Amino acid sequence: MNLKELTTPFRAKQVITYAPNGNDVVYRKLHLQHMSDNIYIDKKYRIYVCYPDCPVGLYIVQANADTSIEHVIQYIKNNQLETQEQFLLIIETCLQKEIYIKNTMVEFLKYIAPDKIKACVEVKARIIQRQEQERKEQEEKERQEELDYVQQKNEEAKQIVEKSIQILKNGGILINSEITFYKDYYDYSTYHIINHLARLYDIAIPLKTQGWINTSLAQVKIQQDGEVTEYRVFHDRNPSKVIFKYLNQLVAAARL
Repeated sequence: MNLKELTTPFRAKQVITYAPNGNDVVYRKLHLQHMSDNIYIDKKYRIYVCYPDCPVGLYIVQANADTSIEHVIQYIKNNQLETQEQFLLIIETCLQKEIYIKNTMVEFLKYIAPDKIKACVEVKARIIQRQEQERKEQEEKERQEELDYVQQKNEEAKQIVEKSIQILKNGGILINSEITFYKDYYDYSTYHIINHLARLYDIAIPLKTQGWINTSLAQVKIQQDGEVTEYRVFHDRNPSKVIFKYLNQLVAAARL
């Protein structure tokens, strides 16, 4: 049998539940249907427990029209909410193990065990303090990981630059790879190595040629005597008419 098939009459009861923001505890007078024992349901298929001799009910969980009555009963049983005595045992367990207790449950205790409210508030404060400490520790850990990453990537870029400078000085094949320098984890700049080396040695390459180096130049071959004898491009890019001029200036500056 599903909840929408329930035919018991509605009766007005005051309940403790949450405001629409999901945080604030509020009291509402609702029309509830009796489902089984201490279990009740409202017109929006929200489930409550209403214990004998207690003037208010307690919101437990949201269900839907097609939820079976058996499922709800089993849910209440599994969560040990069938009776007021079981509810208090749950509270005691939460206090002993310092498990978070919902605000609605703490409010409900005003009617069945007000002497436990102070302990609930203290446990909640310790839990919040512990969570805040864990949050700070996690933030510190993540920040350190970011700093380590920045340091590692900058070291890798530095090594590429140093290796490339040695090729300028001694000859070899210089791959025009990309390098990235980090100021911070989300603050970084990426360059092609030849344009970066040109800026390092104050070689004034025109912007158009810098763009060609970024999009077209794959590698250059530098002889031991410093002469740049050839270069390779990506795919069938248009050749540059001035690239040798600036490459030779770069090699000469590196060998001073």
